[in-house]
Amino acid sequence: MAGLLRFAPAHLAVVGILGYSDSSSPVASIRGMTAIEEPRSVAPITGLSHFQLLVADVEASARWYSAALGLVPFAQDTRIGYVALTHRGARLVVVLTQAPGSGGGSGGGSGGGSGQATDQHVDHLAFAVPDGESLRAWADHLTKIGVVHPGVVLENGRPSLQLRDPDGTAIELVAPQ
Repeated sequence: MAGLLRFAPAHLAVVGILGYSDSSSPVASIRGMTAIEEPRSVAPITGLSHFQLLVADVEASARWYSAALGLVPFAQDTRIGYVALTHRGARLVVVLTQAPGSGGGSGGGSGGGSGQATDQHVDHLAFAVPDGESLRAWADHLTKIGVVHPGVVLENGRPSLQLRDPDGTAIELVAPQ
């Protein structure tokens, strides 16, 4: 149990209890490994906008997320195979999109999981920004520092900036309408 406590959010108090000095603590080790400089500019992120999953069966997954997490339909487009679900109490949207080549329609219902492996993947992470003006200003900043991007575009009527991290993960910054 004590080994688990070292990674608790209140790590400074726990580190003191467990007898770590600043330089021997797990947090100090992580800081030493990452060696990230404090950024000079900060993106105008106000929170998580949504995350999008590629799923084998959109309808079955939508039923599961509704049953398991209490999410309700927010938007959908059956032509391209996606449904957006939201949580009424949280400002969170989960977008379920038909995975390429999955065929759909053969899901495991709303059960607790069939134990069958699927090729589910995160499609992208989207962070909310306050408005289109701050998004455009951030896009200009990214251009100046050499981050490649296609510029701000309208996606579903909302200003959006599409980025890729070094591993190819799609990151979106999106403003309200």
